[in-house]
Amino acid sequence: MPLLAALAAASAPAAPVALDFDLHLDPAARRLSARGTLVVRAAAGASLVLGRQFRLKGILDGRPLAAPQVGQDGQVWTLPACAPCRLSVEWSGDLAPPPDSASQRETLGELPAMADPQGGFLPAGSLWYPSVFAGKEVLLASHRISVRVPPGQRALVAGDTRSEREDAHGYTATYEQDAGGELFDLVAGPYKVRQRDIDAAGGRKLRIATWFHADIDELSDGYLDAVQTYLARYEALIGPYPGDAFRIVSSPLPTGFGMPGYTYLGVRVLRLPFIKSTSLGHEVLHNWWGNGVYPDYARGNWSEGLTTFMADYAYKEDAGEEAARAMRLAWLRDLAAVPAGDAFPLTQFTARSHGASQIIGYHKAALVFFMLRDILGRDVFERGLRRFWQQKQHQVAGWDDLRAAWQQESRRDLQPWFKQWLTRADLPRLRLAGARPLREGARHALEIDLEQQAPAYVLDVPLAVTTAAGSLRTTLRIDAPRARLRLDLPAAAQEVTLDPDFRLARALVRGEAPPILRQVLIDAATQVVTLGDAPTQAAATRLARALLDPAPHAQAGAAASGRPRLVIGSTTVVESWLATQKLPPRPTQVAGGDMAAWALQTGDGGGLAVVAARDAAALDAALRALPHYGAQSWVVMEGGRVKTRGNWEGRPQSLRVPAE
Repeated sequence: MPLLAALAAASAPAAPVALDFDLHLDPAARRLSARGTLVVRAAAGASLVLGRQFRLKGILDGRPLAAPQVGQDGQVWTLPACAPCRLSVEWSGDLAPPPDSASQRETLGELPAMADPQGGFLPAGSLWYPSVFAGKEVLLASHRISVRVPPGQRALVAGDTRSEREDAHGYTATYEQDAGGELFDLVAGPYKVRQRDIDAAGGRKLRIATWFHADIDELSDGYLDAVQTYLARYEALIGPYPGDAFRIVSSPLPTGFGMPGYTYLGVRVLRLPFIKSTSLGHEVLHNWWGNGVYPDYARGNWSEGLTTFMADYAYKEDAGEEAARAMRLAWLRDLAAVPAGDAFPLTQFTARSHGASQIIGYHKAALVFFMLRDILGRDVFERGLRRFWQQKQHQVAGWDDLRAAWQQESRRDLQPWFKQWLTRADLPRLRLAGARPLREGARHALEIDLEQQAPAYVLDVPLAVTTAAGSLRTTLRIDAPRARLRLDLPAAAQEVTLDPDFRLARALVRGEAPPILRQVLIDAATQVVTLGDAPTQAAATRLARALLDPAPHAQAGAAASGRPRLVIGSTTVVESWLATQKLPPRPTQVAGGDMAAWALQTGDGGGLAVVAARDAAALDAALRALPHYGAQSWVVMEGGRVKTRGNWEGRPQSLRVPAE
């Protein structure tokens, strides 16, 4: 183990559990067979858990394990109060075939352990190996895993590579993780491997590699170049990479997962030209946040928001302030689309399961980190990140640990600030209620009335003021439902704008948040209206299932007013329906193509998303792509490919100031 990695591992507490397993995976037979040992430092109150499809024989300190309790979560053996406990185990089981087709949303759900010659995926959540739990929390475990697969296959789990061997009998590799880790996955497939050794922090060597299916092997060099750049970026920003290798592994499923030491991305995903400059960096960064420091899920998963801020958003900052501002506005529009009943505090976010959870756990959390950096300054913020990494690597950590690191670096009490942003489900509802000029001799000033809901947030509100002498930016604090604030100016005020650059997490008012498709698509109350002949209505129902998070209930021709509606059908029938309902016609921006989708706000307050297509084939062609464009106000497609898309224009809150 390299010196820096060894020191980091030594600083982490010894893992409560040590695993030593030998695995044999036969993807063609869809069969896993394994044996090995588990050593539990202290087993009082602990349980051994294994998925229901596996059969296990176990010996605990010389005695056979009793029959397990079998429940929905798997097989459970209660362990006696021994310290340490040594278990010898053998287990085997049949694996599921991969689904013939799966959407990206479906891969976010609970997947079974599955195998096929084109790709085996045994996700951690399937409990494919015996693991030790205390209550509902898995105990961190170090491991040595040897895995054997048939000729032409390769297999991978988390950990440093200790040995690899390939011969006529197949491929065998041994992986070790000395520090305690969470549940891990196993992936396998007919991979062609390309690798490169690179220089890393502290004079170490890192191995980066692509494990790709043969039909995308030509993409390897570009991905290796990108990974090398990301690793250098995050080592400089946070600290040494926590491992000896990083691999990009292709999947036959449309996955997008980040595991310790590798990312598992769908073949179709890897072919997309923008992935190297967007999603790939996000998955690399997860080796620090999420797979290097483990979230305390019981108190809220902070890792997705921090990774989104330091990857997805950071790349927009690299492109310039205009791109960064556009992403902040997109996040706020997404938050405005979340129905009030679906909002929840960040302390309750665990993982992305539907549209609202991603908006809150990724986008709202990223805005919180952005606001914190504004408050602390970039230097203190980044020092706090490095302190957090040094203190918590290979440990479970929560929001309080992050706060403590920034408090130590800033020497400020951040508890009240964190409390309001983490424990409240609502967002500040700020309103610019009034603006009056003041004149005292030759001096100019502006009196501003701000309002928000009760209980009030404590906010430093960004303002832009246009004066006869030019524009200026400032912030004013509000800590009550109503505040009258004074701002001295160099010249007479002409206009005042609230948060013009969208630097504050807040509820946008109607003019700031023109409708987007997602407002309808993530609302459980949405009604589906299908229009057209029988084939078109059948295709419309299929598309509605792909678009909506809750299972849709399609009905022909009508829906209750005041509730969000998704209307899908043939173009001529949709246009006739809009006219009958006295709703605006198809906007001029949404022209051309064989399918168009757009969002609008109706007079009764309900959101409306409209999908109008030439025929059933055009609706079916949109199945794969359209669900990814919920952040848009309108999309035009031809043959399943996006031709144009965009958002209706919005404008920050502003008031003209009367003349002095």
